[in-house]
Amino acid sequence: MPVIELVNVIEGAFGPYRGAAAPTANVTLLGRAPVGATYVDTTTGILYIATASTPSVITWTKVGAQV
Repeated sequence: MPVIELVNVIEGAFGPYRGAAAPTANVTLLGRAPVGATYVDTTTGILYIATASTPSVITWTKVGAQV
């Protein structure tokens, strides 16, 4: 019986967004990622969280004391 992985159906709903660079304020996933969404920079492994999100503003904050 096939298994459906919801992370692939609804990106970001059950797992983090990913990209090869740090997210850019007011650009990366603007209007798509809600407050609390997580984003992983796959180059450095640094985790970010969306702390503000509206159709025209998104703010990403590095989580913890990562280098």
